[in-house]
Amino acid sequence: MRRLFIVLAFAAALGRPAFATPSREAMTLAFNGSIVTASGVTPRTTVVFLGVATLRVNYANALTRFTKALADDDGDGVVSYDIGRSIPANSDWIAVDSASGEFFIASPRHAAPAPRAQQQQALRKGGDGLVDRFTCDCLSVDMLYIEPRHGVWLVHAVDGTPSDHDPREAVTAASLADALQLLPSGDAVPRQFSSGGIVVAFDQNSRSAVTMRITASDLGGDR
Repeated sequence: MRRLFIVLAFAAALGRPAFATPSREAMTLAFNGSIVTASGVTPRTTVVFLGVATLRVNYANALTRFTKALADDDGDGVVSYDIGRSIPANSDWIAVDSASGEFFIASPRHAAPAPRAQQQQALRKGGDGLVDRFTCDCLSVDMLYIEPRHGVWLVHAVDGTPSDHDPREAVTAASLADALQLLPSGDAVPRQFSSGGIVVAFDQNSRSAVTMRITASDLGGDR
């Protein structure tokens, strides 16, 4: 896709957020015991955290998510999330500045999820004709959709289950209709993607990620 931004690994390596605002300190993530800390965020904004890890539960592997929205009450541009247990070594994390839409991806003990190419027409229309689905060549996807100052929404889809809105094998489509708002004061789930919105999608099976800033051309034409 022409509008795809493959920036995740570079952002983590350089210590800079994707879609950064140069006038402010670079956004970063740090890990210490049970605490993940986002720095360089907009003062007094709310930061949304999402952590994804595969954990051993009852002798089987289970995908576990840690989500939290926390406000920078003291305005120092630093927000910390204590998950109440040691941060899993194999977890992948994203922190989103809800005011600016900036985000940063990192992992505590290994490289951040590798950027991956995405097939054309990643955004597709649903049955009502609205562009409300993100499609990837993957077996499962955790997708964040970000609209600065309006919301940070999360949707999880697994190939071949009711959460998957694409009938093709090994192709998974996540629909905004299934999304949950992670920002307490945010808007209701939008019916479709909008120009200027940001998609960040994790494929935990391959430990890869896709990110894109949506443009008007991504929303036009038949899907």
